[in-house]
Amino acid sequence: MLDALGIPPAFDDPKLTKAEYIESRFALVTDRDLAPIAGNFLRLHARTFVTVDWFELEELCWVATPTITISKRTRYQLAKALEGAGLYLRASPFLDLVQRLWERETVFGGIFGQAEGTLSAQVRQHIIRNPNVTVR
Repeated sequence: MLDALGIPPAFDDPKLTKAEYIESRFALVTDRDLAPIAGNFLRLHARTFVTVDWFELEELCWVATPTITISKRTRYQLAKALEGAGLYLRASPFLDLVQRLWERETVFGGIFGQAEGTLSAQVRQHIIRNPNVTVR
């Protein structure tokens, strides 16, 4: 399990208990190793954490990443500059991306159908079907 997570191997001293051996491996983990190990853990065990608040977990993963601040005015000017620009040729790849990254309903494999209040449903209604409506 530790190898699958990407935790560095340690010298296998027969005098160590299993707990001490695991602790010795954890001691070798550097700050640079944490993100890949967390990614491996989520890749291997994500389906077992259906009740986890994914947005909170993502915030924890990104908390140490430096970010830039984009003012509301800059975002507004960018949105106005892009308004009417053809940002996509086909909607389905973009909607697939939205569903995969931001919709919790996809965790359940769509067994409950597509909810009308999902982000992709809102994008479909307000951007794809009605592209000429401006939101202020």
